[in-house]
Amino acid sequence: MSESRACGYNISTLLDVLIEGYTVADTRSLLTGIALGVGATLAARDVLPLLAPLARPALKQGIKAALLSYERGREMAALLVETISDIAAEVQVELQTQGAGDPTTVNVRIES
Repeated sequence: MSESRACGYNISTLLDVLIEGYTVADTRSLLTGIALGVGATLAARDVLPLLAPLARPALKQGIKAALLSYERGREMAALLVETISDIAAEVQVELQTQGAGDPTTVNVRIES
């Protein structure tokens, strides 16, 4: 019994099931994808410890950028609210000015 076995399965039978119904080009693509996936998995265990010292500073920079963006967004929102409040006050003055000359006009008051 010289057949290769992985996890209790016959590898040639497993490959036959995987590539059944595919063309030759599809089969090559499938096998290439499997080989690249296995290779990347094996390389990751050697590469990840090398990248670990870079992860903390990168994460720190990302959080810093997010906090700065949040603060800038709050400033812009406050400016928008202030601008809308100023415009509402101007409209209120215009409506009061128009209402003083015409007795049929209803006074509208906008609270901010």
